[in-house]
Amino acid sequence: MTAAIVGKPAVLIVDDEPAVLRLLRAMLERLGEYELFEAADGHEAKRVLALHSIDVVVTDLVMPGLGGLDLMQWALEHCPRPQWIVLSGQASLDSAIHAVRLGAFDFLCKPIETAEVLRLAVRNAARHGRMLAEGERMSEELRQQNERLKRQLKHLIDAYEILRQQAATITDDLQRAEHIQRALLPALPPRLAPFAVDAVYRVSHRIGGDIYDVLPLDNRRVALYVADAAGHGVSAAMLSVLFKNRLVVRDGRGEPLPPAQVLERVNQTLAADCAAPAMFLTAAYCLLDTVTGELTLASAGHLPLLLRRADGSSEELPQTGPALGIARDSRYTQRMVSLRAGDRLLLYTDGLLAGASAGGRLDAGQLLERLGAAPTGAQALTDLLEAARARRNGVEPGDDITLLLLEAQDRPSTIDNGLESPPADLTGELDAARPHGQVLVGEANGARCFAIRGEADWTHCTAFHDQVARALQAGRAIEIDLSACQHLDSTFLGTILEAVDLADQTETAVNVRGMTSPLRALFDELGMSRVLVHLAAGTATPPSAMTPLETCDEGDDRKEGNRILSAHKALANLGARNRAQFAGLIAMLESEMQRA
Repeated sequence: MTAAIVGKPAVLIVDDEPAVLRLLRAMLERLGEYELFEAADGHEAKRVLALHSIDVVVTDLVMPGLGGLDLMQWALEHCPRPQWIVLSGQASLDSAIHAVRLGAFDFLCKPIETAEVLRLAVRNAARHGRMLAEGERMSEELRQQNERLKRQLKHLIDAYEILRQQAATITDDLQRAEHIQRALLPALPPRLAPFAVDAVYRVSHRIGGDIYDVLPLDNRRVALYVADAAGHGVSAAMLSVLFKNRLVVRDGRGEPLPPAQVLERVNQTLAADCAAPAMFLTAAYCLLDTVTGELTLASAGHLPLLLRRADGSSEELPQTGPALGIARDSRYTQRMVSLRAGDRLLLYTDGLLAGASAGGRLDAGQLLERLGAAPTGAQALTDLLEAARARRNGVEPGDDITLLLLEAQDRPSTIDNGLESPPADLTGELDAARPHGQVLVGEANGARCFAIRGEADWTHCTAFHDQVARALQAGRAIEIDLSACQHLDSTFLGTILEAVDLADQTETAVNVRGMTSPLRALFDELGMSRVLVHLAAGTATPPSAMTPLETCDEGDDRKEGNRILSAHKALANLGARNRAQFAGLIAMLESEMQRA
């Protein structure tokens, strides 16, 4: 990167008359502002210019050997940096004018009237030279920065494509995982006469950490459980699946194990296999004798089970031991309750209470009230979901919800595992995060049709202009559809202006359709009336097939630079306001193109 210029400006004085040389040096030396060099003729000046970084050269034009004009012409090729002040007598005034045309900053007539005249000329020349050098330095920094940004953009695009592929793979994997996890849930309502169960299962993500089951063990005993793994997403889902896989509900003779023993066994396995922070789950496990109505239960760190009796009384059945997977030596007790006709027992996970704001969370008393008020078990679960949703102000829960209701009533059971939602398109989220536009091209009714979508910028302009030019040369009309366009940068605006002007020159029809109000305001602001007269009402018949235009090729910087420069010159020619707005950019682009 070019460094900023520091230090005193260096001034070279060139004159073949020693007295003049001493006088000029004395005029400038008193200021102490310059590093001064001298040369008695043009040849000596060449050596000084080759050895030192000179900011300003004050030179006589007429000198023996190598005169001032010849020295300037040599310096333009070998040492273009200095600003030149030429000294001229009346007889050589034409030569001085020629020197100015060669690029001299100023000329002074000899003899110089006052020292201040020379000082002012040198000071202005030095400032001008340093401003030019600083401008070149900033332009070079801008060019290098643009190159870095282009490289970074390419890296981002490459990374984006990799993320798209990874997101597609993750989406597919999550879909498969969702199908697998749902396959582990009860698919058909079980027959448990004279009892029935109602179940509702809702995940907050594609896959969840909740799991439940209803397992007939013999002709009279049934196991029911609900488990809730800590956390969300894949890790929670895997832990819940592992719980189901490691759950042992019978002994070696095929007899149902007591609930406390079931939990102790699965806890030992999980604590051994998943010994990691926050890797635990809660569970409630029940063993029902459908003949006697006796239900034995054990609960590992889970929410209290809620028992609503047919006579209106109620009871909370709290946990009988710690959560699973924390300590291998955890112990669990169990308790027994007798269910009579019309009694309802609710097992649920804490997603039912998650995210509550308006009026706070539902408490056990409110849950029990709704549990008893509904005419059917399925309606009771629906009422519970609606009550929880109302407490969240309608916001979806951030945690999974599982409700399992056991009722002492001979009726059909119901299972609601939730409708499978459309696949979550992670690649769509990446697309939305990436600002982009698209230009489509096609043919319809003999016209060349362009559809500009999203935020189109300079990267599309060269291909767009080339396509328009080829179509106009072939005598084809142009259709430009802006109905899906959100924004156009100044290069694209100028390119559209050039396209319309080219169509007018060839007397070829061009129609611009679907211009939105924000775009119309942008065209009006820039005074693009020559485009606005081509606005057409309605929509044209779109081509049956349209293909995207390619963006600019990396490495074809000159072609893209010319396109950007040409587009902004077209806009600047529309009026004084535009000229003032784009003057700096056009000057910089011209300087860049000349250097290139």
